[in-house]
Amino acid sequence: MVLHTIDERNNVSMQMLQNSDLAGGIIFATEMTEKDMEQFLTLPFPIVALDNEFITLNCDAVAINNRMGTFQVIKHLVEKNHKRIGYFKCKNEISSFQQRAYGYQNALAHYHIFLKQQDVIHTSFTVEGSFKDVDAYLKEKQKGEIPTAFICDDDTIASGAIRAFQAHGYCIPEDIAIIGFNNRPMCQEIAPALTSVDVQKNALVKESVQLLLKRNDINV
Repeated sequence: MVLHTIDERNNVSMQMLQNSDLAGGIIFATEMTEKDMEQFLTLPFPIVALDNEFITLNCDAVAINNRMGTFQVIKHLVEKNHKRIGYFKCKNEISSFQQRAYGYQNALAHYHIFLKQQDVIHTSFTVEGSFKDVDAYLKEKQKGEIPTAFICDDDTIASGAIRAFQAHGYCIPEDIAIIGFNNRPMCQEIAPALTSVDVQKNALVKESVQLLLKRNDINV
């Protein structure tokens, strides 16, 4: 069973889960906080948190290495001779986004690239919202005043960013390189197709199920 955060608006209650005969649960925990997670640790069956890490809780979790993802993007861009690399950072405080930002900062330091705070632009987590945010950013900048490449927290942000750059006369990727994260289906629908960090979602779910089976002493 896949669980989501429970509050008064949900039809499922903690009491129902407490009295259920479930053998285990997978929680889609991308936007959850540790406080959100704590309520599930009282359940009488094992829980696995998917797509988040709760390092202060005694909780099984399966998540990608977000820091390594953005580090690898920086490595790729450095090999393409980019010397100033910006970051479109989501305004939403999601754990995976925070980890990606850490990876970006660590990679810049590793490659001795000075981090300019003005090159970290906070954007909305929608295509239209990120378009408006990047459009406003570009209206204040002249060509030559911005990085030659940008990493985005998510493909949704990258999609809006590409639209904004194109509206200002930039060619992608000739003038500006933009790289997304998650390899969503929209990557192939954008013109040009968006380069993105691939996340093996099926592998994450499979690993979560295998972990639950092991917790229940079921051979896999």
